[in-house]
Amino acid sequence: METTYASINLYKDYLEKDENWAQTAHELFEAQKMLEYFKNEEKRLKEELKSQSGDTNCHGGDYYFRCDVRKGNVDYGRIPAIESMSDEELDSYRKKDSHTWKLSKK
Repeated sequence: METTYASINLYKDYLEKDENWAQTAHELFEAQKMLEYFKNEEKRLKEELKSQSGDTNCHGGDYYFRCDVRKGNVDYGRIPAIESMSDEELDSYRKKDSHTWKLSKK
């Protein structure tokens, strides 16, 4: 018995580019992996330094380590006047749309 598979092109709405584009995409993909590694390393080291600091502003050598407190974000959903506003009314208060690009790998 022969097995047949349906072929679905998930990328039909994507413009196919040349090897130069693929190389640039590969370099970005690798840079993103390195960035993720170093963000995790930063978080680990910061937690270690916090632990060593005992929740106190500290210094050692040429380094200073301090805690700055920032007020929390406003939970706009809990403001009664906003709950009664329509999406169209809220749109007049919105900032411009932002566009983000995300690279993924097949």
